[in-house]
Amino acid sequence: MSSIRCVLIFLTLLVLSFQGFAQTQDPALAKEYFDQAEEILEATKAEDQAREIYILAAETDTTFVKANFEAGHIHIRTIGKELAVKYFMRVYRQDPDYRFDIEYWIGKSYQFGLDFDNALRYYNLYKQKLAKKPNYQGKDKQDAAHVDRCIQECENGKLPTD
Repeated sequence: MSSIRCVLIFLTLLVLSFQGFAQTQDPALAKEYFDQAEEILEATKAEDQAREIYILAAETDTTFVKANFEAGHIHIRTIGKELAVKYFMRVYRQDPDYRFDIEYWIGKSYQFGLDFDNALRYYNLYKQKLAKKPNYQGKDKQDAAHVDRCIQECENGKLPTD
């Protein structure tokens, strides 16, 4: 057990030390980081460490759609939920069809950041997509009733407080 901890601590320190160097686009290095994050998640379920490495992969190659999606998605599952929008928007700009529910995830991340107007915009885009494909059954489909609840939460968040 202590060897796993040592490896995770080493990887975390490695990630933190290289974050300043990750400004150049290097698809091969980004793929290595991505694979490393996947291995960490599979072996240890250590989402905090994996998150940092997914971010590193996404920053090393900002056009790596899968790394950007996973960086956003793991933010939603852990901390910095409002930071996910940056990564989801990269995915959306490069490949709006990457996932059926990408607009939902963008809306969710805006909602976590309390940007209710943008959250509503993307939730409504997602609802329009659902209406156009009512028989879509993919695993990347969010329930319309759930999206309606998110919309209601955003509407309530916009109400003035006394």
